[in-house]
Amino acid sequence: MNRHPLLIALIAALLLFGGVCIVGLYFAPPPEDVGDAADKVGAAADKVGGAAERLAALLNAVDDIVNFRPKVSLQNGPVVCESPKQVTEVVTAVQDSEREFCFTQTQFFFWKHIKVRGNFRTKVGFPVDDSFVLVVSEDGKSATLKHAPPILISCELVDAMEVVSRGDWWVYPITDDDRLQADKGLIAAAREAAMSQEILDLAVRNLNERFKKVEQEAGVTVTLEPLK
Repeated sequence: MNRHPLLIALIAALLLFGGVCIVGLYFAPPPEDVGDAADKVGAAADKVGGAAERLAALLNAVDDIVNFRPKVSLQNGPVVCESPKQVTEVVTAVQDSEREFCFTQTQFFFWKHIKVRGNFRTKVGFPVDDSFVLVVSEDGKSATLKHAPPILISCELVDAMEVVSRGDWWVYPITDDDRLQADKGLIAAAREAAMSQEILDLAVRNLNERFKKVEQEAGVTVTLEPLK
């Protein structure tokens, strides 16, 4: 990623945000000690510059560890950057599981039964939209990641097999449509079971761990704040 235009944008945003303070000090009524006023202006400029460096370090760490850039805004200030439109969710938990489903149908005194088993890969994470935003403090020393609750991103059927199939073959045979209904039932049961509290907790825990690494690399305190 070319970070030079971003760094320029960050500095511009911080200068816009902090410039009011500097201009206010500069055009304030002349104090008795002119040197003291100059020191205040210089300190304000250093504060803005230091915040820009910390913000750049934070976003570089997010790029390296999280592998995408969320929406970023300054606390009580402007939006620094928007999240990429092609990124709609971030996966933070993957879990493999085996599921079974039984399809049974009866008609009068006749019946048919299909038992299917499949292996699934479940992916859970967070939506990347306006609810997923990194809010950075004015001095750039801390940040808060606001995010929605975790969601089911996908529940993929890796492979499946028909374990048992029985029926009254001549009178009430098993059809291709019956097997299709059994497969659909298996997938629906797997999706319902996929959103267990265990994998939801794992998704949140892994998101925390990623931003702890960001915190260590950037030297900026990052707190996660789930939205209700």
